[in-house]
Amino acid sequence: MQGTSNNAGNQNSQPPSANPGQVTSGAQSPLTNLIPVSQSGLQVLESLHGIYLKQKMDKFEALIPYEIPNRYNLFPLDLDGNPTDQRLFKIKEKSAECQRHCFRQRRAFKLTVKLMNDHTEVMDFLKLERPGVCCKCDKGEMKISLLEGGEKVVGFVNAPFTCCKVEILVNDANHKLRFVIKAECLQPGLICFGCPFGSCREISFTIYDTGSKPLGKLRRKTSFVQSCLTDSDDFTLNFPLKISLDDKILLLGAILMLDFAYLER
Repeated sequence: MQGTSNNAGNQNSQPPSANPGQVTSGAQSPLTNLIPVSQSGLQVLESLHGIYLKQKMDKFEALIPYEIPNRYNLFPLDLDGNPTDQRLFKIKEKSAECQRHCFRQRRAFKLTVKLMNDHTEVMDFLKLERPGVCCKCDKGEMKISLLEGGEKVVGFVNAPFTCCKVEILVNDANHKLRFVIKAECLQPGLICFGCPFGSCREISFTIYDTGSKPLGKLRRKTSFVQSCLTDSDDFTLNFPLKISLDDKILLLGAILMLDFAYLER
C-alpha cells in the first residue's frame, strides 16, 4: 500500500464515489459528515464497516524522478460500499531521502496516522514502523502501535519470501497469526503492473482467517493518470464481520505494508 499546490492537495483529499470494491465518479454518499468529529480515534475506527484509503498523487513525483514520502487520506465507506467525502485520518511517511531513492521498497520508514477534524489535526492515533531490509527477497516486519491513551503495541505485519505470489501475514501483539492476505499471481494488475489500461490497474486480494477460510476482499485500483505518472494507489476494504477493534487496526496496517512491500516502483 506525497509538496504540492493547495489546489492539488484539496483535489487529492476528495475521494470519488464508488461501487463496492470499485472507484468511479458519482454522487456523494448520504452518510457524508455524519461521523462525530468529537469522537476519539478508537471510537471513529470502531464505528466503521469499511474504509477507502487514497494515496496522494504529487505533481513533482509525476514530472521528475523524485521519490517523496508517501501520504494517504482515509475515508469511510457508506452502506453501499461507496467512499464518502469526510476525511477521518491522514497518514504520512517519515523516511530518509537517500533511502527513498536508493532502496525504494527496502527503505526504513515510520508512518504516523493522525485523527482529523476537517483540515485540523486532532491527535496522533497510530504509529507504524519498519526497519530497512537487506535484499529484495526480504520485505521485513512492520510494527503497529496505538498512540491514543499511551503507546501500546497492537501487532505486527510481515511479508515472507514467496515464489510468484503476494502474501502478507498479520499477527497480534504476541505474534499470534490473525489473518493471511493473498493475491493470485496471474492477475493482469500484477503481470502488467504499471500499465494504465483496463484491468491492469486493478488488483484483488483475499483476506483469510487462520483456518484458510476467506473472510473478504481488499481491492487496489488506480486511475489512468496515477498509473502513467506515479506509483500512488487507492484501496477499498470492507471489514470482515465480527472482528475486533485491534483487528481493524491490523488490517489497516496490512494495507500499508502491501503498498510499501509490493506496489512501490
